[in-house]
Amino acid sequence: MRFAELVADGVPDLGEAAFVVSAHARRGLDVSDQMARLDDLAEGCPATSAGAVCRWLGHDQGFRGNAGEYYDPRNSFLDRVLDRRLGIPITLSILAIEIGKRLGVPLVPVGMPGHFLIRELNDGVAFYDPYAGGEALDLAGCEDRFHRIHGPEAAFTDEMALPTPRPVVVERLLVNLHRIYLQRNDRSSLTWVLRLRVMISPTDVSVRRQLAGVLANVGIFWEAADHFDELVHLQPDRAGQHEAAALRLRRRVN
Repeated sequence: MRFAELVADGVPDLGEAAFVVSAHARRGLDVSDQMARLDDLAEGCPATSAGAVCRWLGHDQGFRGNAGEYYDPRNSFLDRVLDRRLGIPITLSILAIEIGKRLGVPLVPVGMPGHFLIRELNDGVAFYDPYAGGEALDLAGCEDRFHRIHGPEAAFTDEMALPTPRPVVVERLLVNLHRIYLQRNDRSSLTWVLRLRVMISPTDVSVRRQLAGVLANVGIFWEAADHFDELVHLQPDRAGQHEAAALRLRRRVN
């Protein structure tokens, strides 16, 4: 499975990882074709600097934040962001990073709590907000963004503006979808989202328990039982409970 390979390699390509996530929602989506769309988009950028990439995407190409329908799952799928020119901070940041990479402009994600930004790899003071049309920020501007979301009394630290590891970026993309599908009680979509989350964080007891529960609810009993078997090892203080759950589920298969 390609997603598992990307995770094992530390997610070397955020664009490909995002499109692979999209392919789980849109069966038949050709990831190679979507990657070519990024290549074509990058060819049109008139200059090779971080500011130019952000201005070109946000102003010339019309990519913007979808404040009106922030929790529309399409905002979390990079292919749909390309289609609609609408997204959320994380997908618009991924887009800018991927375009920058193709132009030799090294941009990295900054996953502040509640809001994604990007920064230049070798410049710790130049930040950009793709959700706000690529607006340039300094560290004080990052803090202001943080306080707009969490309130003026929330504690901001400089560490929040450090680059975010790529697997964490993909995990947060999946967390967004997890929350959306949980709110909508969309068990079918929750199933594939949680499967991918388990691949990224195989020792996360909470995520694996949720996946086992969703699988059981949709009738995939044997796979659900396998996850309870894993929980026996991950949560030994509740081993008896997990063993009993696995046994009950396997009995339902027969």
